[in-house]
Amino acid sequence: MLSGINSTIVRVRERRELLRESCRIAVQQGGFRMAWIGLVEPGALKATPLVSEGVEQGYLQQIGAALANREEDPGPVGQALRQKKMVVVNDIEAASEHLLKREALARGFRSQMAMPLMVESQAVGVLVLYAAETGSSITRN
Repeated sequence: MLSGINSTIVRVRERRELLRESCRIAVQQGGFRMAWIGLVEPGALKATPLVSEGVEQGYLQQIGAALANREEDPGPVGQALRQKKMVVVNDIEAASEHLLKREALARGFRSQMAMPLMVESQAVGVLVLYAAETGSSITRN
């Protein structure tokens, strides 16, 4: 999966196309149920989804509605942005701080990874991957 994304970086010059293709590769080659990339909102610790691939079914709109009146995402995405490091939720069902847990489980999401996209030590975006399995399988892909 990483080699596919690396080759995409070399040949694609338009940012949105590069991000969309990265999500497609994560789903099709990495076996993830869904992938999305969002940009960090200025002055806030939350991300606005820009591109996605996979089993979305309105999930990203629900995230947007849940975060509309908040400055900060209390879930794994916000945690990744605050800590500026990857956050893995090995079991969404058992997670206490998961935003929209019921909606995630209904779409077959059992584990999640949120990885901040950094530019000059600032989190400017986030890559979020969802897997159908619980446990460490999210990081082996």
